[in-house]
Amino acid sequence: MTFDFSGFNLTFDSEIAQKAAELFKEEIILRIPDFDFNESFSFSFKTLCANESEDFQIEISDNAITISAHRLRGFIYGYSLFLRKSEIKNNCFVLLQNISGTYSPSKKIRGHQLGYRDTNNTCDAWSVGQYRRYLLDLMMFGLNTFEGICDNEKQNSLMKLSARDMLIAVAEVCGELDIDVSVWHPTYSKESDEEVKAKIFDYYGETKRLDALFIPGGDPGDMMPADFFKRCELIKSTLNEIHPETKLWISAQAPHEYADWGEKFIEEISKEPDFIEGIIYGPNHAMPLEDLRKAVPQKYPLRFYPDITHCVRCEYPVHFDKDDWHYAFASAFSRESVNPRPTEYRHIYRQTQNFVEGSVTYSDGIHDDLNKVMWSALDFDANCNIYEIAKDYARAYIPQVNADEFADCIFMLEKCWDSAPDESPAIDAVYKKLTTLATAENEKNYRFLMHLFAAECDMLIKSRFVFENELIRKAKAEILAGNIQKAEEILSTPYSEEYLNLREKINLHGKALFELIGMQLDVENYHGKDWDRGCTLETIDRPVTDRLYLLNKIKENPDKEFLLKIIDPHKGENYFSFAFHGFEAIGKQEGEFYMDFQGDRPVNDGTLPMRLTKVYDHYNIRFSFALKGNDGCKMRITYKNRSFDDSINQFKIKINGKEFYCGKPYDGEVDEEYSRLHLTDNYTAISYTVPKEFFKNGYAEVIITEPVAGFMISEISIKE
Repeated sequence: MTFDFSGFNLTFDSEIAQKAAELFKEEIILRIPDFDFNESFSFSFKTLCANESEDFQIEISDNAITISAHRLRGFIYGYSLFLRKSEIKNNCFVLLQNISGTYSPSKKIRGHQLGYRDTNNTCDAWSVGQYRRYLLDLMMFGLNTFEGICDNEKQNSLMKLSARDMLIAVAEVCGELDIDVSVWHPTYSKESDEEVKAKIFDYYGETKRLDALFIPGGDPGDMMPADFFKRCELIKSTLNEIHPETKLWISAQAPHEYADWGEKFIEEISKEPDFIEGIIYGPNHAMPLEDLRKAVPQKYPLRFYPDITHCVRCEYPVHFDKDDWHYAFASAFSRESVNPRPTEYRHIYRQTQNFVEGSVTYSDGIHDDLNKVMWSALDFDANCNIYEIAKDYARAYIPQVNADEFADCIFMLEKCWDSAPDESPAIDAVYKKLTTLATAENEKNYRFLMHLFAAECDMLIKSRFVFENELIRKAKAEILAGNIQKAEEILSTPYSEEYLNLREKINLHGKALFELIGMQLDVENYHGKDWDRGCTLETIDRPVTDRLYLLNKIKENPDKEFLLKIIDPHKGENYFSFAFHGFEAIGKQEGEFYMDFQGDRPVNDGTLPMRLTKVYDHYNIRFSFALKGNDGCKMRITYKNRSFDDSINQFKIKINGKEFYCGKPYDGEVDEEYSRLHLTDNYTAISYTVPKEFFKNGYAEVIITEPVAGFMISEISIKE
């Protein structure tokens, strides 16, 4: 069933309905500039009884499409569904299915944090008009909440207004579009009561709409719960002098320096203070979501604050529930690359949806645009088909492209990261498909272009990874034969012209994305704040193999015996590296550990072997191994260095349930030769002599714990 519309007239029955018709007309003209609004067929906006309901109805008859709603946002959701389910052909809208029905959102809160601040890799370059356009775009998939940021960071060269003035302006836009306004408002112990009050009046005194204030307990935050709750009460009472209806939400995000913060938080919230309306669960949480819901009085709803913007060193890294992102991709793309992850985020959504009233996602740029749409769509309809949403994304935002083909590309882009670059046929497939779809018109659309940019980046890394590993293979053979100069020549082989052309195309598309939407893909040219703030062009050339590392070692000492130790450092060992082997080799670990990835950092400059680039940061680790003989072993563990104060003295190693070591972390015999040959100053290799009495039939289960500060491990080796 299809309906073709080369034109229609717009009718309405109220002031709100008229506003909806005007907004719909904006959308139509944006897509078909010469659309005929004088046809006899009617597109009607009918007002239901005015209330807070977000429900809407769509009726289709022979001569009219009627959208009925209680409020403006309902009308916007209604006409947006029409646009999402329509293709544009020959300057006509072709409605692909009968969308008649009554619609009601699953969750009450459906929003995104779109901070206007120096750390954002895109939004700080926007005008008020660009914010308005982006909010309308996100409303097409059910957004009802904009979250701004109360931030005193420096004004950078891209920002057209101060953070305060932009908040005032965007809040006014939200008033126009019937969007709730929330603001993330951190507070610190160093602030006096007078400073706290002054900030409230300064930031919000002229803000016309403010529905909620979000005060994080940590990340950032440095107050114990008793003081934090007193501060929140002061903020709420001050704020209500100018915004009497604003609700206060606080997060159970724990400052790292307080081990008992979560316990103290529950003590305070159990007193059921009236100045708090709800609790937020997000990164660096004090306890798992289930435990939080169980501990917090039921009068307080929970709101989810999922991080959909980061790929590593975050709450939900790529492959968070399986293994971690491959070190080559993580080295090249860092924390905020273009990252469509529809199936992963649906998985997270399903794990959390029953505990929360909705969500406002954490985002720091435009690179996660697809993820925002997916999350909004799921909050609106938890049972929606995410492949259909990907097609809607194409029809709504990139009408010139085939929706089915583009949706395939979205899911292939996610699949590109499922394995090592050289094991991923999806990389070639999606690169070829998006290159085929890349017309001059499509490349003017930032949503199409940034996904093409992502496919090009994946292709570049696969090409480099395959090419360099082949050079390494050949060079190692020459080293074994004693031909050190030949090995150096092989490792110095230049990239192909095809590779260099692709690299230049990536530069050109990075420049175009900055010009189209303000996406800041490097620091020098596009004013990104730092290399890890979405600046893919800063990290994409970082080593993804040991090619440069081996070249540096040859230059350091072109002696065969020295280089044999470099190319085969674990001869005769049972060896494990988080970077090379992942959790498959030792099993998934208990608790919420953190992978402190190093490959995208400046330390990855050719002095660090790739096997050390993933660092497991946690309070416990469990692994097992078996010996062939019965004489014990040497167990060497490579730790990433960190400082521990004198109170940290319960670092324990147990082997088959028997205590092997208890004391300060990392104490033991330093493996001087291994450290000198292979490690940088950031790492320490400790060798433990494990006698045979700790083994049972040659088997050992090792459990390492440190309950307060934790520890950081990159690799483990066992040598009999």
